[in-house]
Amino acid sequence: MRTEIPRIGIPYPSDISPDAEACRAHTLRWLSRRGLVVGPEALRTYDESRFDRLSARMCPNSRGAGLDLVSDWMGWLFVFDDQFDGPMGLDLDATRALLDEVLSVIQSTAPQRYPSSRLGAALVELWGRTTSGASASWKARFTQDLAGYFEAYYQEARERTQGWPVDIESYLRTRRLSIGVLLSLDLCERSEGLDVPPAVHGTEDMTTLRSLCTDVVVMVNDLYSAPKEAASGQMHNMVLLQMHHEGCAQAAAMDRVAGEIAKRVETFAAVERRIRQGVQSIETWSVIDRDIAAIKNLMQGTTDWTLETARYSQTAQGARVRVTG
Repeated sequence: MRTEIPRIGIPYPSDISPDAEACRAHTLRWLSRRGLVVGPEALRTYDESRFDRLSARMCPNSRGAGLDLVSDWMGWLFVFDDQFDGPMGLDLDATRALLDEVLSVIQSTAPQRYPSSRLGAALVELWGRTTSGASASWKARFTQDLAGYFEAYYQEARERTQGWPVDIESYLRTRRLSIGVLLSLDLCERSEGLDVPPAVHGTEDMTTLRSLCTDVVVMVNDLYSAPKEAASGQMHNMVLLQMHHEGCAQAAAMDRVAGEIAKRVETFAAVERRIRQGVQSIETWSVIDRDIAAIKNLMQGTTDWTLETARYSQTAQGARVRVTG
């Protein structure tokens, strides 16, 4: 497949937390201690993906323990994601069992039997650290976004067993959840000491901004991961679906996806202008300004990380982590 990627114009400043290296060391120790990534070779291949820099780019204003928390979540989420690239991704019963276990950690208010898997046990710790001291509204939102993320994996597993998704919109409907943008925005908010009121977070225009950001992250990811996913026979990729359903060449499919990204960036700017024009108080302006900045940071930060990570290199076949037990 063609390795040239169309130029992606995300027009926001690139930034990174100065604590990136510190959170890198912290998360490598945490993953090793929790038994999620074990041994020098596994840690090296994990580290090549530089999820610490993803965290520090998404949340450039986070410091110390706040950034460590985001970095640990990114480590956990990507290890979780990697489980479905192998046989489990085609085993609906095994997928359902793992999803039920992690969902039980975040959805039940009653004391839970300690999870049997390493992923589940690590999630118990993460969940406690994340929700301690959080507002009820933030915790409810994060729980909903994380549950939606988990459930999307079952739908993707069903599609793997059935063949190609019916159409691109069906693919996007599930991928918008499994990409994890909404829960990542929640985590950045928490790590930076923000707590966006439901009256602001839940408005139609702010919801639209998050949806546009989600689509941009999905499509940028799909552009850069298409060659590797095609080589491994995967199908959950917008470029590959364009080629399959439209009968077009890879170059044309990539150009179409790049065009969709440009449309969403343009729409984002228009919606942002409309939001700002409607603000009527300094207090509301401050909250909205910081919330919009956080969405832009995530959109730009994930794009910058995609350009520097080894995760989507076709030669980085070892950069997938399996967990047993």
